[in-house]
Amino acid sequence: MSLSFFDDKAVRPDEEALAAALGPALANWEAVRAWVYACDKPSDDWKYYGKSAGWTYKLFSGKRNLVFLVPQEGVFKAYFILGERAAAAALACGLPDEIRKLIEDATVHVEGRSFQFDINGAADVDTALKLLEIKRKN
Repeated sequence: MSLSFFDDKAVRPDEEALAAALGPALANWEAVRAWVYACDKPSDDWKYYGKSAGWTYKLFSGKRNLVFLVPQEGVFKAYFILGERAAAAALACGLPDEIRKLIEDATVHVEGRSFQFDINGAADVDTALKLLEIKRKN
């Protein structure tokens, strides 16, 4: 089973398929996407990362990844990679304890600390937007 709702390499997701997969969670997806577009001049693209990951929606600015959004049924995951400066800022900004723990426990790669969490409602959207703001500044 793929992490993404969309697991067929031959079928690139479109807006209609995304809306059907996410249902009411589409509003949260659009809130994250709209904030990024209001603050940056990003590019976006659907990327297929293999059978275990499936299709992921990537928002980036130049060559810099901002966030990866992974659609699932009725929900989606926000996947972040924070450099050490951004991770330190995130840990100091009053994020929810469960997000702080994800950052603290994240495996450190050359690119930074990678972690993901489900976006289930307005509080999760707010957390994602705080992380995006930190990422923009660091």
